[in-house]
Amino acid sequence: ITDEELTEAEPSELPEADEDEELAEDLAGEMLLDVEGNGEVYYIDPVDGGKEYLANGGAAHRLLERSALGINEENFAKLTQGTVKDEESVCETSDLGKRLKGRIVLRVEMNGEAWWIFPRNCRAYYVGTHEAAYELMRDFSLGVTKENLAKVRDTKRQKLKRAVRFSVYAYAEDND
Repeated sequence: ITDEELTEAEPSELPEADEDEELAEDLAGEMLLDVEGNGEVYYIDPVDGGKEYLANGGAAHRLLERSALGINEENFAKLTQGTVKDEESVCETSDLGKRLKGRIVLRVEMNGEAWWIFPRNCRAYYVGTHEAAYELMRDFSLGVTKENLAKVRDTKRQKLKRAVRFSVYAYAEDND
């Protein structure tokens, strides 16, 4: 856990809810916007099915640095690039796009450029800067209620971040 992660704002409290693995699977790879809270954004990891809070563009950028999958130029060329959210889906015609939907890929032969494969249309969108990551969070997030957000379990990293922050807060409070 980095110093930046420890100083991130804590997301709004979510209600108690039973986990819904089917819902998590349907939302895999999406960025979810808590429409009932303070507009917090979460990423649903398509590999482990858990959610991670993205406090800002920097948090989104750190997430992609940690979880991106390397891809060579030969395979990247098989992906269809996108520019806006509502572009026609290529999921039926792009086997690689369908297989990677929701994942973040790094073009290892192009200075490590980061791209997110939007799960609803299987197109690749550039997320290689804090600004680009923030714009995608803002423009591509799917609105969700706190009740449904609570049904998706936290990733192990999200649980660890919360536990460390809680410990730091408790220590600080006990020691003025």
